[in-house]
Amino acid sequence: MYRLRICSNRQFAVFKPLSIEMDEGDVLCFNHMLPHRAALNQSDTVRWSMDIQRLEI
Repeated sequence: MYRLRICSNRQFAVFKPLSIEMDEGDVLCFNHMLPHRAALNQSDTVRWSMDIQRLEI
């Protein structure tokens, strides 16, 4: 079971940004515990993303 923990700006500052360059068709998988973001889409095409979630009842 995961517990949600909110980081303060000071705590979050210890994370070093890491850019991952990907080619068309590549897939990057990670869980919800990884702080993440996407850079501004500077292309003329739509950037697609998909969230797959599992709910245990």
